[in-house]
Amino acid sequence: MRLILNGLTTGDTQPYIINKFKSSVIGNVQSSTYPIPQTNRVSFVSNYARGIIWEVEMSVLANTHEQLVGYIQDLTEKLYPQPNALIPVTYYTDNLTGIYTAEACLITDIEYTREITFAKLSFSLLIPSGQIYEGNLNSATLDQTGVAEGIPFPWTFPINFGGSTGSQSVTNAGNTNANIDITFIGPGEGFTLVNQTTGKSFKIDGLSLIAGQTIEVNGNNQTVTQAGSSIYQFVTSDSQFIKLQPGVNSLALYIDSGATSDTKAVVTWYNTYVGI
Repeated sequence: MRLILNGLTTGDTQPYIINKFKSSVIGNVQSSTYPIPQTNRVSFVSNYARGIIWEVEMSVLANTHEQLVGYIQDLTEKLYPQPNALIPVTYYTDNLTGIYTAEACLITDIEYTREITFAKLSFSLLIPSGQIYEGNLNSATLDQTGVAEGIPFPWTFPINFGGSTGSQSVTNAGNTNANIDITFIGPGEGFTLVNQTTGKSFKIDGLSLIAGQTIEVNGNNQTVTQAGSSIYQFVTSDSQFIKLQPGVNSLALYIDSGATSDTKAVVTWYNTYVGI
């Protein structure tokens, strides 16, 4: 197996060789049990109830004492760039065919026994969200043809939209809900994406796009931008950031007016897991 810790590769080759790796799901964790990042204390507390702990033991090999000290220092800086920092971690399965990513923080001291050119280290990482993402990004494009005639309000489900729609079935192969990113591509006004499987919808209203202009919706960070600037004021009050439930989801794109054959939405997501 292989772990890439904040850009530093460890696994079955020198200098960082993983001897033991254990993954465990934790539940009902008290907020005081683990060091919650201070700048995000409120938002992190609820996520810790589904956290995952990765316990790692490894050997570090070097040719000289000075080189060994340098290797340990490099690893420590990657694991602990600043107090309670979340770092990117990529996990490769034993046959290196399965690739998963997560954000984790160091929750123990790095314990080690050291000889002149050899050391054994152990530490634990916490994935506070409890979510692990498959390494391959999935994508689907929903095309919109023609001009929509409008949408009746208030919405009830199933929705009876007046207008053309591009719809597609997409699959979250994971075992928990997956966040999605959406790129709406103009021209058009009144962009709505609906997950017909879950009944959740997201709409941008009152903002017209010309051909080639885009709106970026980031489901992980819950931001809505155009050309790098927030346009959250155009998100309708009944909108929800759409997730893909495990299995097949039916997505549909609706446009209030001004759509052409160039109008579309591109949806991207990672298959998402609780544990692997």
